[in-house]
Amino acid sequence: MEIPLTLYPSGRRAILITSASTVLALFCVGLGATGKDIGYIAAAFFVGCGVLGTMEIWPGSSWLRIDETGIRYCYLFTSHHVAWNETESFEIELVSHSGMWGQEMVGFNRPSTPLDERKPNRLDELLPNNYGRSAESLAKLLNEYRDHFLRNPSPTDAG
Repeated sequence: MEIPLTLYPSGRRAILITSASTVLALFCVGLGATGKDIGYIAAAFFVGCGVLGTMEIWPGSSWLRIDETGIRYCYLFTSHHVAWNETESFEIELVSHSGMWGQEMVGFNRPSTPLDERKPNRLDELLPNNYGRSAESLAKLLNEYRDHFLRNPSPTDAG
């Protein structure tokens, strides 16, 4: 078991977002060139989407670090820490957009959330990325680390 373990996002999704945004921005500029000003506004939107797609794979902008204290994940230069005892288990949730397609993401429920306040079939928090792994393998990996560190707390956790 590697400690600490740092995972990084796959560049495939970012490249897809950036490529699609570039193509759509070019079409919108063409629309603007025909006299429809909304094309320029839409082009600016898609350029922004392309910039966000590029920032996802910018060095240091997105990662997941697993260690004895819990997980710390960073997405677009903003990091969050979740201690192992703040999670019940890591599970998979299908995030669907208009019911047309979806992506499996890894998330968890917090033990402090009362059962009657939980949304049915929804996790309390989702990780922003699967970090180059399938949702199943990432959830399995995180549960293995969680179980290991809750059974064998490090000396710094105990004191």
